[in-house]
Amino acid sequence: MSSAAPREETPDSNADDGSPSRAPGPGDRLCARVACGAPAVATLTADYGGSVMAVGPLSPERTPPALDLCPKHRDRLTPPAGWTLVRHDPGREPQEFSQ
Repeated sequence: MSSAAPREETPDSNADDGSPSRAPGPGDRLCARVACGAPAVATLTADYGGSVMAVGPLSPERTPPALDLCPKHRDRLTPPAGWTLVRHDPGREPQEFSQ
């Protein structure tokens, strides 16, 4: 007889408000930033020809070469010099940032 242990609630060191979050499971999508490991909430895509980056809600499926990001890394994202960043936030008008 096999029984799976329930997932523990653990503090997420990447949460800005310090609230506990569920420990990531094997099928969960995690932030693509090295050594982050926080659950992803947004997807970043890039159009290299047009020098445009777009970040929005987590895509329904993993789509290489798009990157999944946690709230902390989504919010801190800035475009490289000469690029435009478009933020898509449901319920709000898209915002553009250029460097």
